[in-house]
Amino acid sequence: QNKTSKGIKTLRTAYYSKAENKNQNYRSKKLISENIEAKIYPNPFMEEFKLDYNITKNSNVRIEIYDNSGRLVTTIHKPNQLAGYYTETITSNEIGKQQGMYHIRIISANEVLSKTVIRGE
Repeated sequence: QNKTSKGIKTLRTAYYSKAENKNQNYRSKKLISENIEAKIYPNPFMEEFKLDYNITKNSNVRIEIYDNSGRLVTTIHKPNQLAGYYTETITSNEIGKQQGMYHIRIISANEVLSKTVIRGE
């Protein structure tokens, strides 16, 4: 439940433990990342959130955002990023107005790091 100026609102979310991804490239990627670190804030968010990430190897970076049903809502491509610290601001214009959980995947140097963020009201 969320307490707002208009009273208490209940946020309903469903969690699906397995979302089918037809992209076969994930099978060759490491599931535990040694070269990517990330932080999302604020969490929960209302209109936008920031994704701070650090990569330790020069590589192409792809950020994929999925809604709670497993549907890909946006992809951000960052080709040829040098090792270092980066910040992305993700707005509701990019992911839509739907409330609930979003799953973020950061893919770099054949590794994947997953994070979850919640959109409230």
